[in-house]
Amino acid sequence: MHYLHRHLLAFGLTISVALAGCSDSDAERGDVAATASKLEGFVLTKTDLPTGYAKDTSRASSRKSCLEGREPSVRRKLASLGLQRCAEATFRKDVDVGGGDGLVNTPDSEALLMRTHTAASHALRIRRKEIISYGQSLGDVHSVPAPGLGDEAPRGVATDFGNGMQYVYTWRRGSVVATLSSTSTLEDFDQRKTLQLARKLDTRGAG
Repeated sequence: MHYLHRHLLAFGLTISVALAGCSDSDAERGDVAATASKLEGFVLTKTDLPTGYAKDTSRASSRKSCLEGREPSVRRKLASLGLQRCAEATFRKDVDVGGGDGLVNTPDSEALLMRTHTAASHALRIRRKEIISYGQSLGDVHSVPAPGLGDEAPRGVATDFGNGMQYVYTWRRGSVVATLSSTSTLEDFDQRKTLQLARKLDTRGAG
């Protein structure tokens, strides 16, 4: 089950944002150019996960592809904020529990490259409101701490969806807005492990 972007299996999102003040400095333009080449460092690889996970989706995309499938209001805001490109990766693990029943976890990750740090700060708020809004339609939502994550990180979002807990962290590192989600369905991820993995992705992407 994932909760991040347009291919949500379980969760989705929306907000309003002031777009003023998103001017480009030479330093920020240089940062965007440098970050574009290592954007995929912010998303999952198979070696980041416990055994048994297989890749479900993985791609680096142009701005147009990044916007496809999102809510119209979110598309407009991200485009206005200068979304440049994105990377995403989702993995899946199924466990047969007998009687034709099964459990699944789909850890999901996404990184959005924005035009400037300021634009990324605005986009970060858009992402978090998306996550909260959709989560509230599925179950009880509460916030969880996100210490030591990125240059800027709001509290994470935990949703009780009935069969387990979903943990989602979204943060900004420079001009990148990254998001990671996982669930407790298979008991190999909990709040602490999801946060640890988010920090790992952040460190790798920033390196």
